[in-house]
Amino acid sequence: MPVGRFRKNPRELDDFEKQVSAAQYPEGSLLLGMSVGLLLPMSVIGLVDIPAVLGTLSTGIGPIVGGVAGYLLGHVYKQIRLERLRG
Repeated sequence: MPVGRFRKNPRELDDFEKQVSAAQYPEGSLLLGMSVGLLLPMSVIGLVDIPAVLGTLSTGIGPIVGGVAGYLLGHVYKQIRLERLRG
């Protein structure tokens, strides 16, 4: 599959791709990553006395970083799952 071409049309997908895309691994991992990216800084702020500016920045940037990381991990897992099903 060429980079940058997203195949979402069910007529273009094979049976394995339909099965894996129905599970929505990247999208679910995106939400999980955003949640972890928000909860982790908030819990650290509650446990450790850090300056307010650093706490605000970490709770603002944490969900973005966590969401991107979660989406990428979900995409990698989706590719691994496809290779296992096909192989």
